[in-house]
Amino acid sequence: MGVQLGVSYAHFMQMPGKLALPLDCYILVQNQVISYRVKLAFIEIPSLFSAALATILIRRQRKAFWLTLIGLFCIVLIWVVWIVFIQPINQQIDVWTSTNAPSNWTDIAILNDFLTRRILMYFRKIKFLVVGLEFK
Repeated sequence: MGVQLGVSYAHFMQMPGKLALPLDCYILVQNQVISYRVKLAFIEIPSLFSAALATILIRRQRKAFWLTLIGLFCIVLIWVVWIVFIQPINQQIDVWTSTNAPSNWTDIAILNDFLTRRILMYFRKIKFLVVGLEFK
């Protein structure tokens, strides 16, 4: 989960710089970032399973169980946000060129930046999982 947090934080921190780029540079950088999505799934999936396993293993300790379950719920919620909001935007940006990008491309980029700030959910997830496991 720490690796997952690091990758998400790096993505979060690059957004202000990306938004200041001209369109052709933004497309180049964003498409490079999008190319890593399959590789990052190998980080996301074990994170989900390890949180689920931790939740199952401490199910007898009430307080720890509920805190860890909230952390697991945050992981699932992060996936829902990505599937419903972020991935469709990434698919749009993936086919852009400097000649066919929509005139409101900055609005779409800002929306993608806003949604990427789901990093806050990562912090909450880690907090609940760690606090939950401390009660064990």
